[in-house]
Amino acid sequence: MAACTGGNSGPAEPRVADSAYYEGTVPAADGPGIRYELAMAADTTCGYRITATYIGAEDGKDTSFTAVGRAREVSRAVDGTMVSATMLVLGPGDTCFLKQKGDSVMRMLGKDMKETAGQYDLRRK
Repeated sequence: MAACTGGNSGPAEPRVADSAYYEGTVPAADGPGIRYELAMAADTTCGYRITATYIGAEDGKDTSFTAVGRAREVSRAVDGTMVSATMLVLGPGDTCFLKQKGDSVMRMLGKDMKETAGQYDLRRK
């Protein structure tokens, strides 16, 4: 994703044959968790598709939403150290920051781009 430095200039759905897939369930403030499914294009389009499923969110039923766009590499000073991450736009004013950890894990970072415990990891499938 290092080549993905452009803005979010329009949806670029990742092609099925040329994507990396990640999945994971992370804690939720008011429910059993949020299951994420992420497809990231492994080419120069920098496209992504992410689906978030809030488990048991509405009267015990799951609620999902999907966002499609172009990933962007961002860097920011965090506690005096430069941190680079992949930014995904989930909706108006809502972003997600991910950091690659080895070959098979994308770690979700907080809005402040600080790392959290491993329970926020999406694993490659």
